[in-house]
This record gives sequence, C-alpha cells and structure tokens, in this order.
Amino acid sequence: MDDATLNMDMLAGLAGAMGGGGGAPGLLMAHEAERMVESLRTFTIDDVGSAPWMKQREALERLNVQAHHNAVNHTDEFVKEFLISHDKIHVLVHELLVVEAWKERVYPHFATIDPSAMDAGLTNSQVYLAHYCEATLVNLLEIAFFHQDACEAAGDDALLELCDYCARRLVYLNDGRASEDAQLLSRAKREQKSAKDLLNARASDEFAEKEAEVRFGTATCALTVLRYLTDYINDVPLCVMARLLDTHDVQMLLVPLLEERPWVRRVPGKNGGPFVNEIFADGRWVEQPREDRLQLTKCDAQTWLALNNLTVDAKCRAKYRYDDHRKNTMNRLKRFFNDILLDQLPVLKDLQRVTDEILLQVAPPAHEVTQGRLILEQVPETRTRLLKRTEKEWIACARTQLSSHFADTPETRAAAMSRFEDMSKMFEFMCEMEDKERASKAKPKPDAPPPKDTVRVEFSRRAEDGEYYLWHRYDIKFDENKPVKEIVVSGEGETKIRGDQHRLRQPEPSKAPEPLSDLARQTQEAAHRASPLTPVPHDGKLTATYGGNRAEVLLDLPTVGRIKADIAGGNSASEEAEATAQLADLPPAMWITCGQVARDGFALQLKLKRTAGVHEAWRCAKTGVYYVYEPGGGALTARTGDVKPGEPARKENQGVSKGFFNSKPEKDKEAERAAREREVMEAERAARERKAAAKEAARKAEVAAAREKEAAAYIAMKKAEEVAAATKADDERGAKERATTTVGEGRNGNDADSDDDPLYDLD
Repeated sequence: MDDATLNMDMLAGLAGAMGGGGGAPGLLMAHEAERMVESLRTFTIDDVGSAPWMKQREALERLNVQAHHNAVNHTDEFVKEFLISHDKIHVLVHELLVVEAWKERVYPHFATIDPSAMDAGLTNSQVYLAHYCEATLVNLLEIAFFHQDACEAAGDDALLELCDYCARRLVYLNDGRASEDAQLLSRAKREQKSAKDLLNARASDEFAEKEAEVRFGTATCALTVLRYLTDYINDVPLCVMARLLDTHDVQMLLVPLLEERPWVRRVPGKNGGPFVNEIFADGRWVEQPREDRLQLTKCDAQTWLALNNLTVDAKCRAKYRYDDHRKNTMNRLKRFFNDILLDQLPVLKDLQRVTDEILLQVAPPAHEVTQGRLILEQVPETRTRLLKRTEKEWIACARTQLSSHFADTPETRAAAMSRFEDMSKMFEFMCEMEDKERASKAKPKPDAPPPKDTVRVEFSRRAEDGEYYLWHRYDIKFDENKPVKEIVVSGEGETKIRGDQHRLRQPEPSKAPEPLSDLARQTQEAAHRASPLTPVPHDGKLTATYGGNRAEVLLDLPTVGRIKADIAGGNSASEEAEATAQLADLPPAMWITCGQVARDGFALQLKLKRTAGVHEAWRCAKTGVYYVYEPGGGALTARTGDVKPGEPARKENQGVSKGFFNSKPEKDKEAERAAREREVMEAERAARERKAAAKEAARKAEVAAAREKEAAAYIAMKKAEEVAAATKADDERGAKERATTTVGEGRNGNDADSDDDPLYDLD
C-alpha cells in the first residue's frame, strides 16, 4: 500500500496492532461497516453542521479508520468493497465538493457576521470538525483509489470533479501558500511564543493554525489521489486524460513541485540549535536525519510517479503538444536524474529517456495539431451547480448556520458533549495503541560491551518455535590473583598466533527479586540450596562476548528427570527425589569451549559444575528434565599478535609471569603491545610495497617488451615495403628496355617478322 497522509494514517497503524474486529473502539465489523456505507447520502451546503450531517461525518471517520486498518494489515478491505457494491464513491466525491465549497463561500462570512463567534469554544470546535471532514473524505478516497475497480466505479462526472479538485490542490502547493502554512506550523513559531502569549491566545488564532494544518494535509493527500488517477489513465474515460492534459496541464504543475518541495522545510533545532530538515510524512512533520537527506520522501515519490505516467504513456504523448515553454519546463528535470534517484525509482529511467526525446523533437505548429480534429469535452456539473448562488445568498446561508447549526445552544451543547465523549474514548484508544506501535517498532538499544577485564557469558534457551531467547547472563571477571600465561597457537598455514591466557573467577550468585510472600521466599531458598547459580539449559546456546568480538556454541549436556507425562500420579517431591538420586551418575564437571583465537580473537574454556541438587525452578517445562550444570570459572585466551618469522614460538619463563596482571604497569604492557602491533603493521606495509614495486616493474617490463616487438615489426614491414618497391621498379625498368630494343630492330632491317612468317620460308 502506498503512503497515506494525515492523522488517519496514524490511526491505521494504531489499529493495525490490534488484529481484531469490532470489539475495540474505532474498529468495525463487516456488517456494521456495510450499514454505515448504505446510509451514506448527499447533503447540500446548507446542511453542513446539522445533526444528520455530523452523524454522517462520524460514520465517515470510523469507515476511514477501518479502511486504513484493513489496508495496513493486508486483510479483507470490505470498506472499499462496500463503497463499490453500493455505488457510494460518487457520494464521497460530492460531499468533498460540498465541504470545499462551504469553506470557500460560507465560512469566511462568519467573521464578518459575528467577529466573536470563533472565540466561543463550542462554535470553534464545531467549525473545526467541519473543516476536518474534508481531510477525512479525501483520505478515504485515497485508500479506495489505490484499487482500479474503485476508480472505475466512480463515474465520469465524479472523476472529472476529482481531477479539478486535485488540480486546485496542486495550485495551492505551487503558489506559496503551502510554504507559508508549513512555516506557520513549525516548532520555531511555537517556541517564539511566551507563556503570556499562550495564555492570552484567542481561540480564533489557534483555529488558524489548525486550518492551515488541515489545508496542507489535504493537499498532499490529493497529490496521492492524482497519482492513482494517472496510474489508470488508459482504463478510465478519455475525458479524464483530456481534463488532466489539456484543461489543467498537470505536467506543468508537477515539475515546479519537484523543485520547490513544499513538504520539506528547514527550521531551527530544539532550543535554538542548528537548523534541521523536517518532512511531512504520515500526516505530521518529523525531523529528517542528515543521512536520509538524499532519500526521496513519500510526496516526492508520488510526484515523480504521476509525472512519469503522464509523460511516458504513448497515448498521453500523442495528445500532448510540447511547445517551447513546455520543453523548457521539462528541461528543468534533467538536473534531477542521477544514480541516487534512479536507484530509488528505477521506473524513472523511461522518463529520462522520454525527456531527452522531447527536447530533441520539433514542436509542430498549433494549427497543425488541431487541424481536422473534432473536440468533444465532457464538462463536470456538480461543483458548478453547488456554486450557483449570489453573494447575498452565501451571506444569508452563513447567518443561518451561525444561528442554528453552529450556535452555542443547550441542544447543540448536549449533542456536542455526547460526541466529544465518544471522541475522547477513541483518542485514548489511539494514544494507547500508538505507544504499543512505537514500542514494537523501536529498536532495542545494544548492550554496552563488557569491561576490559570481563567476559560476558549468555545462555539462551530454545523455544518451541525453534528460536532462542535469553535465559541468563553472567559477567565473569578475570582472576587477578592468578598469573597470566603467554601461549602460542597455530593459525592458518604456518602462521603462529600469540595470546594471553587469563584465569576466570567464580561467577557471582544469581540475584533473585525480592519475594512478595512467605511461600515465594521459601521457594527461592530451596532453589538457592539446589543451585546458588542459575543452571544452564541442557540443549541451549552459549554466547560469549569479549571486547567487540562474539562467539557462539550449541550445548548438549547430560540431564536427569523424565517427561512428566511418563510418571503416572507423580508429584514434584517424588520427581525431585528420583532426579537427585540420579545426579551421582553424571560427571561432576564438564568443559565447554566457545570461540577460536584465530577466527574470533579469543577462546573461552568454561567449566560447568554439577549442581548440589535439583529444583522445580530449574526444570524444562517442555521435556520435564532438570538443568543440573552451572558455570564454575574457567579461562579465556585473548589474541595479542602473531609470531614473527625467526622468532621462537614460545619464550622461556624468566620467573615473572607476563600478561595482563603482573608487576609491570598496565601502560607499559599496552606500550609493548602497541609496539608489536606497529612492527607487524610496518612489516605488512613493507611487504605490500615490495609486492606493488615488483608488480609495477613487471608491468613496465611487459610494456617495454611490447613496444620493442611493435618497433621490430614496424621496421620489418618498412624493409619489406622498400624491397617490394625496388623489385617493382627493376621490373618496370627491364620491361621498358626490352620494348625499346624490339622496336629498334624492326625499323632497321624492315623484316623483323620474316623469320616467323611461313611465306618467307624458302628453304
């Protein structure tokens, strides 16, 4: 599902965490949604704010929440199906136009009729709900129009009206009002207000901010609806294509949006900090991380996709004439085409190609384009019919609504209180679900690495689904009272690796929570007598962490006890007694190795001791066997470097143990290690340089040999050409001499051919 804007997108995410049906606030069962869809009907501008209109507005909000819930969770989208089957798409479009016309023609007169009307709490809230109804309607249409069947079921007039509506929202995004509304809603504006200003703020001033928020949100939502219309431009009536291309010239409205990006604003950071970027996403302004500034926002993507659909489509190209102005506008797109953009939206490669073709083609004259064409254009009628009133009639309508629908009367107050109670319950549910949603999406913070003289040992138990989850954790410290041994182990090939072996202390006893009752205290004491530590799962996993390195190993330890189902009439006491008797048959200790020095940088040899007894707390719930081995110290070998060629594999002990804990200060040891590392790095660098020098010398020798070969071949070719030319010249000179001699003999004797003529053979 593509992006959905406004607060309804947030509602969808919140509802999505529930996974249930109509028992929760804000969610509907299929039959409830169908009844609501069936009851949808059209209203007039005079009905805005009335009790029936408010009731339908509440139904639309609930349908919108449910539609988002179904879309986000990829469940049956029955709200969309009901809107199509009951032919209610055009009703949504009609109500959208009614609210828009009311906001443009009726609402502005409220301030002139009664300047203090918007300062009244009830009137203010009622008017805001009327404004927000536009956001609800366009957001519901956005969800429905994601599917082609909903777009086709709207009807010609509704689609044309929707095209006009989207075009008006694009004009709003382009004419600067959107940027002003974005800055009005910025945090910096709010922080500039003092406490006195906030206390003295009028309800009408706060309403202006809410109005700007709704206006900006509906515009971005209309951008998504427009993109869906362009997706199905070849499947909807032809008048829709003509409306978008000829009447509104939507392409020329989309290109400036990619340059201005009104959904991105630059505001000062918190408490006057450095400026940060904020983007409008999911119906709210959120801070954009610096590393994501080259990433497309949802509004960017919708704009690019809509422009791609209108530009690349063959039918649209055939009907759209690119004059000089339009070509210059399309030329402004070329600076956006780069690898970063194309990696995020690979489909724009076609747009890049078509843009280049458009810039190279010669635009035909306008009369040649329209010559011989019969243009029949369908004109939408709904908005024209709604606005067919005089200014006096609009003022009279506003005066009537102020005195009836939006008046602060006992009847309207009682209805509003009931409505606000339902809304408060929904918002409480939203807040609760939002916390759960954030908690589920929040990335757990990585644990801090253990200290330098500590190895972290974590035991995980395998669940029924095959996944491992943490059972217990130990931070085992090095034993500073034991000397550190320097050992050498084999690496890859003939490489020798040097390491320091540290002895480990006994792990600290496991800390149990404070018992809440005497029974809990007795249970803890019994479990502590059986094992002061937390025993290790027999088929679990061991994960060791030392510094920045980790290693894992699977466990397969001996156990005692049987599956509970195998013991007929058994109880925990008898089972524990039987398992305790079996303990003597198990090895008293076992050693587990985790990690390799050459691969992981360390190797852990962990000793596991047999427990003193068994207890129900240390028992596998799935198999019924008892965990009977607990950690009991061991050793850790940490890699310190490699043995140099010619260096003895093992140094003789000079009476002083060399390692992490000895009489030598820690800084001296670190200096020695740093010196060894520098020597190794220098040796590796020198080897790399020698290798590079040899490679460069070989390359130069190869180049010189090739050049010598080319020169010898060239010289041989030239010599052959000279010999051939000399031979040819000699041949030509000999032939010329022979021809001259023959002609001369014939002229002097006058019988040059007499010997060859049989007529002169007299003998």
